Amino acid sequence: MPPKKRLSEAETTQRVLDAATRLVQRDGLVLDLRLRMEEVIEHAGVARAAVYRRWPSRDALAVDVLRHVATVVEPPTVGPEVLADVVTRAARRRSDRGDRVALAGSMLGEAAAVEVELLFSSPEWRTYLLLVAAVDALPDAGTREVIAEVLVDSEARRRERLIAAYRLLAEELALQVVGSVGLDTLVRTATSLIRGSVTQAWRVAPREGAARAAADVRAAMPALVSIHLAPDPDRDLPADWAASLRTKVGSLAQ
Repeated sequence: MPPKKRLSEAETTQRVLDAATRLVQRDGLVLDLRLRMEEVIEHAGVARAAVYRRWPSRDALAVDVLRHVATVVEPPTVGPEVLADVVTRAARRRSDRGDRVALAGSMLGEAAAVEVELLFSSPEWRTYLLLVAAVDALPDAGTREVIAEVLVDSEARRRERLIAAYRLLAEELALQVVGSVGLDTLVRTATSLIRGSVTQAWRVAPREGAARAAADVRAAMPALVSIHLAPDPDRDLPADWAASLRTKVGSLAQ
């Protein structure tokens, strides 16, 4: 049997942090993060001595793992393929092109329902949610500040992606934002609705929760959209809106 390749310190670090993150997602996140060093080493496939040189104690490893989890774990989001399918189904259902706001609300409701299902089945999302909820209670101030900063950046990236998607939908359906609040407010409110529905369903109805939460957001999103978007009086809904929107959602992944 050939000898194992000697790993650099950077390779060892990456393997250990990735392995520990997988274990956190498997077992759940708790504040004291009681990692079992030997199990992490086994899952990482690295030399025991190298790990203990890098992290002399379990607590030292736990701090770096929390930072790594905050960096690499993000909630899943609906991809361009799903969005294109939502557009196709919406176009098939609607022959009346008059109510643009209802059309936007229906599509965003369908996309939100898919996101609920993704979140409900995602270990990454559960880990992320627990980390967000627990960051203020972390005992080490330095770790707390680092993780809080990483989470703020993560939320900002996600928000910008969603604003781009909502802006594209509004432009293609000839809609405009009501008042001066902007799409950021709609995105933040929609995010709160989706995450709140998922969290509530976990607590109240863990078995049928995904279907219930999906139904809730599907019903609520049209009303939310109607508060923030209105038809642009200077534009009509283009006849090719569905084909144009399907083509352009692919750019959201870039």
